[in-house]
Amino acid sequence: MKKILHLILIVFIFIGCAANEPKPQKEVELTVDNYYDNTKDGKVMVLFYLPRDPNSQEMLETFKKIDFEKRGIKVYKVDIIKGKDLYLGFRLEYVPTVFYLKDSKKIKQTTGAKTPKQLKEILKIYEGK
Repeated sequence: MKKILHLILIVFIFIGCAANEPKPQKEVELTVDNYYDNTKDGKVMVLFYLPRDPNSQEMLETFKKIDFEKRGIKVYKVDIIKGKDLYLGFRLEYVPTVFYLKDSKKIKQTTGAKTPKQLKEILKIYEGK
């Protein structure tokens, strides 16, 4: 009987811990139609990438290593194959490309893969604006 009670207690503790885990930001697919609504308020970064491109993959890994939410920055990732209209609308020539926006206005744009250290240096400048 004690083993069953212990098992039930462990299950309840596990469920309680799982319920308190922070939920990851839901990924929103940016399109031509919703771009402005998703970028109009606050600081936003948009990463345009190509899934099979090694530089894009490196940049996606770099993005995973930085806590943008803690910095008050919303992040959107645009697969240029799925988001072709958005990508072509901006006439981008290279991937990965990152837009740094504040209240929908582009503050900065970078191209090419960045290390976490390089991206943090860029963020220091961006966050100061």
